[in-house]
Amino acid sequence: MAFPTDWGRRCAVVIDNTKVTLDGSDFPVSIDKDMLPSEMFDADGTYPALNGGGDVRFSSDSAGTVQLNLEVVTFVTDNDPANGVAELWVKVPSISSSVDTTIYVWYNKAAETQPAASATGGSEGVWPAKYETTLHMDEDPSSSDQLDSTANGHNYTCNNMEIGDLVPGKIGNCLSFQPATAEYINRASEYCNGSTGMTWQCWVNLTSAASQFLFDQRESSTGVQPGHLDNSGNLQFYSSDTGNSGRFGSGLSTSTWYKIDLVLGGGNITMYVNGTTTYSKADNEFNFGTKNMYIATRHSVGSALDGLVDEFRLLNEALSAEWIETEYNNQNDHANFAAAGTPESPGGPTGRPLPQRVLTGPFSGPFKGSIRR
Repeated sequence: MAFPTDWGRRCAVVIDNTKVTLDGSDFPVSIDKDMLPSEMFDADGTYPALNGGGDVRFSSDSAGTVQLNLEVVTFVTDNDPANGVAELWVKVPSISSSVDTTIYVWYNKAAETQPAASATGGSEGVWPAKYETTLHMDEDPSSSDQLDSTANGHNYTCNNMEIGDLVPGKIGNCLSFQPATAEYINRASEYCNGSTGMTWQCWVNLTSAASQFLFDQRESSTGVQPGHLDNSGNLQFYSSDTGNSGRFGSGLSTSTWYKIDLVLGGGNITMYVNGTTTYSKADNEFNFGTKNMYIATRHSVGSALDGLVDEFRLLNEALSAEWIETEYNNQNDHANFAAAGTPESPGGPTGRPLPQRVLTGPFSGPFKGSIRR
């Protein structure tokens, strides 16, 4: 039956407004185990979710009348709920910096599967139209492309990579790139149109600080290098179309996760590291059309990255500073971004509370109870 009929449990998930700097709409929230009730992961408990997350749903209201789009990347239950794992992404219709935002997770329904990616509540709807590409970096790179979660189908080809290059990342799994074997991923004719604004973003963890490329979007000598690292781990932006070097530095240490956001728009090039502006430079808008996109190398397949990359995004919009900071707060510290309330049984098959009846009988007072019709 259709959601929310016959779902056994629901629980409020409350987003802390003090961790939100954005007042906006259609915000994809990263959800992990720390933000959910532990009973969901208790495989031999009373109210588990299904292993694989087929029965997990979210709504913006307690009755379940407004279902939210959900992408289940990973959901694992265990007889010991401490061993459970969750990587979920939910599009929240409205998020506020002044009041807490509450959404509801539903689970504990037998024989359920996730809706089709393009259906109501499906995974593609998590990513608004401004997301050209969303890669979670969690496919086996020895046998599969890295799959795009948006409706655009911008999958990336893995080159020279092995199963051992799929390793634990910042959020779920990620890819480990080895320069000795020139490992990288790429896609031909990726979107790159500076006239509407652009944002490149990912998490990176460097193994070495050698001169290397985080990503590069060029064809031959034309295009943009939004993510070149020099020998000191300084991140640089370079436009070969205009000849503007657009270079700026922010030293990145090794063995440390950083969220990188490079934004082109409003006449500026702006770089954010861990949600904070580290450099902004007035510059002309760029308009490149579509260009080949390379992650962990440059267009000529050299200066390969030595490190880990997770959660790559390409957007056809210049994201705001508030959006980027809120993303960082969410993805860097799930447990302090939102917390689960007390799980409850919805009561009726549609999530409505059961009617209350007052009974009388040969006893000293009325008996108040619930009677199922």
